[in-house]
Amino acid sequence: MSEVVVDTEKLAYGLERGIGHSDTIFSAAPIEFRLRCSPCGLVSSAINAYARRRDIPIQLMINSPNLAFDPEMQHVLPFLGEPSQELLVIDASFSLFLGYVGLGWGYETATGTKAFPPEKIIEFKLSERDIVIDWLTTVAVEFQKRNCRPKTDDGYDLGSGPLAIATPGVIKSVYSQIYGSQNYVPWTPPDYVLKHGETVSKYIPRSSITIS
Repeated sequence: MSEVVVDTEKLAYGLERGIGHSDTIFSAAPIEFRLRCSPCGLVSSAINAYARRRDIPIQLMINSPNLAFDPEMQHVLPFLGEPSQELLVIDASFSLFLGYVGLGWGYETATGTKAFPPEKIIEFKLSERDIVIDWLTTVAVEFQKRNCRPKTDDGYDLGSGPLAIATPGVIKSVYSQIYGSQNYVPWTPPDYVLKHGETVSKYIPRSSITIS
């Protein structure tokens, strides 16, 4: 039985380079932070364009978890694999959800610390979503413990966020709404997102996603 294999380091490298060549505001971000700030629609559309060129089965899916503090937020993820198999999910924008506890690239820049986890992309099977939720919760809670709440010159708190002082249980509940929901439905990107995704996809190395 064939299996989708992802080289997350190669994929991250290609996405970061591609975003830098895109006609989006995210191209201006330092390369090491491009996957920490770019939206799910852009990176997922790039992965979708890459996979389709290589005849790798893929479907873009979207979830609207209706978070109390961020009701408009939607999350787009690419699901890869044949329908008869357990699908593989790639998330190249999970870092955005660490912003809920105050971790953004502005925090790292202001403090000169490495606060993000080394992973820039996570990939998991649908049956492993609970593992991802637990891992992301742990990352968020550990950051809470060392969040020094740096301020900009005009007093803006770079370590703030709607979950900055939330309990681990609340944080896990939010991540469960994002990742554990069964409410993902197929998503077709708007034309402008397709255009940017296609541009970014051209910089993804050939062997970043394969079928073995």
